[in-house]
Amino acid sequence: MLELSSPDTLFNKQKVFSLNNGLLTPNIEENKRKAVIVYDLPAEVLPQPIKEMLDKLIQACQFKPEETIYLNARFAGDTSLGQLQSTYSPAMVLLFGEPNISRNLPKLKKNFAYELNGVKVLNAENLDMLVKNDAAKKTLWGALKKMLSV
Repeated sequence: MLELSSPDTLFNKQKVFSLNNGLLTPNIEENKRKAVIVYDLPAEVLPQPIKEMLDKLIQACQFKPEETIYLNARFAGDTSLGQLQSTYSPAMVLLFGEPNISRNLPKLKKNFAYELNGVKVLNAENLDMLVKNDAAKKTLWGALKKMLSV
């Protein structure tokens, strides 16, 4: 007999398909409700004040913290938009600082909402500056509210 290491994951309750007019269709909305945060910091782990600021921001944007992916561009390897889409299926990508997500894109304007390949993308100031600057936080929040219609 084959022993399972975690049998509780066999029957998780995440809906992958939904029944719509008698047709079995993928439940895409369930999988797309994610945010990916890409930043560039010399430390592998986010400092606690920055992590707390980002968690508050994610909750204000009506995303669940457990569905949010934090990627440090210095240590994450390929952070291209295509790779992020295929790996995480995000509804939104937040870029902090100057991480490069595409060779084909010019430099993205700060606090300006883009929709690229069906994903909402916003580039903000770097995290070290944001955590100390209330005016920059307000500008970012205004851009996010406009982008997400919150």
